[in-house]
This record gives sequence, C-alpha cells and structure tokens, in this order.
Amino acid sequence: MDDQKTNLKNGGINKKLAAIVLLIILAIIAIVLIKNYSKQRGNKQNPDQQQASNPVACDDSAVFTSFAEAIKSPEKVCRLNMIGQRLPFLPSSISSFTNLKQLSVSQNQLTALPSSILPLNQLLILDLSYNNISKLSLPPLPSGQQSTTNTSGAGIELLSNLTKLNVSNNQLTDLPTSFANLTKLTQLNISNNKFKTLPPAVTKLNLLMELNISNNPITALPDNMKDLTNLSYLVVTGTKIPQKQLDQLKLSLPKLTIIK
Repeated sequence: MDDQKTNLKNGGINKKLAAIVLLIILAIIAIVLIKNYSKQRGNKQNPDQQQASNPVACDDSAVFTSFAEAIKSPEKVCRLNMIGQRLPFLPSSISSFTNLKQLSVSQNQLTALPSSILPLNQLLILDLSYNNISKLSLPPLPSGQQSTTNTSGAGIELLSNLTKLNVSNNQLTDLPTSFANLTKLTQLNISNNKFKTLPPAVTKLNLLMELNISNNPITALPDNMKDLTNLSYLVVTGTKIPQKQLDQLKLSLPKLTIIK
C-alpha cells in the first residue's frame, strides 16, 4: 500500500515538472517570435524614411546643360553647365540642387551674386566669369525688413567648401573681408576686373596654389603675400607690379612660378 502511494506521489510530481518545462519552452518560443516580429517591423520603413536613410547620390559623370531637364531630378545633379544662356539672374529653384558640386554660369548677364546659389554648401567648383558682377556679397535688407533665406548681407563665403573659383571678366573692385572664410580654395581667378590693389582676404587663403590676377590695374603686392606658402602659380600679366617686388616674392617662395 505504501509503495502505491509513493508511486502516485512521484507520478504527480513528474506531471508538474513536465508542465513547468512545457511552459518554459512556450515562453522561449513566444520571446523569439516577438523579437522577429519587432525586427521585421523595423525593416518596413515608409518611403520617406527609406529615402532619408538611403539618400540619392548624384552622377559625377553627367553634365546637365538644360535647367529644365536638371530640375526634374535635382538630387541627381552633380554638374550643371549654364554657359552663354543670356541669363540676367538664376532661378530661385536652383537652390534645390542640394548635391551640386560644379556650377558654371559663365558668359551670361548677371549683375550681382545670385543669392539662390548660397545654400549650395556642397559646391566645390564655381565659374561666374564673363558677367557684370560688381560685388560678391548681398546688400543688407532695408531696416525693418526680414530675410526669408538668412542670406541678407552675406556673401560667397557661405559656399565654404569651394576649392576652385573663377570670377574673371566681371566688374569687381574689391572682395569682402569674409572672403577669407573660403579656407579650402586652391585655385582663384580674379583676372580682368577692376582691382587696384590685391584684396587682403586673398592673402589669408593658406591652401591657395594658383592665383590669376592678370589684367587688373594693380600696382603692388601686399607684404604678407609671402604667407601663401602653398602658392605655386601666380599670373600677373597686364598688371603694374614692379619686377623688383616680384623678384623678392620669388625669393620668399622659391617654388613659385610667376607668369608675366
């Protein structure tokens, strides 16, 4: 009789253990299923989220020459060429080319720095040559008037990633002090303008390697020109800079080639 009671008791214990084990297994399965479901939901982003996490890369090999074509897919435009299109101004929608790296608006009828290009902070190469631009900064707004683009009084220094800039054949007489903020510039062409002196901001461009100041009525170079230790080419054709000063500069910068 005692053996039967013991067997019944052990059988009850085994059933309880089996039930506990089953509950643990079910709990583990439930946890795994929940994790997999959460992971799948995380991967199912809406189109806007997918676009944000996978931005469209622009095509470096393609050069767009038609603004109408380029504006259809502005995020894909790396290089835009609008040479000789008689443009008196640039469309405001050009600011939507957020991946633009190279822009040429040479040989147009621009009379001022286009404010619409100032938000293009990915721009590396800019050609504004052969226009009628007299300033590389925007005029401040009248008192009491607010700017909607935060560029009032600002200038080309907002394009802080520029490495090459061509503003030759315009009507420039000076450059703003803030021009010195273009610290990544390696090539600068300000030839065929109306500079009487070299703007002080130019001598602060420490990475500058090529500088063209030809065909300006410049009569002398500033003493701190020697601080441009990376300068390798200087074009002074058609200026009035004394040869003696050029010789002194060459002694300070022995790697410099001066083209006169």
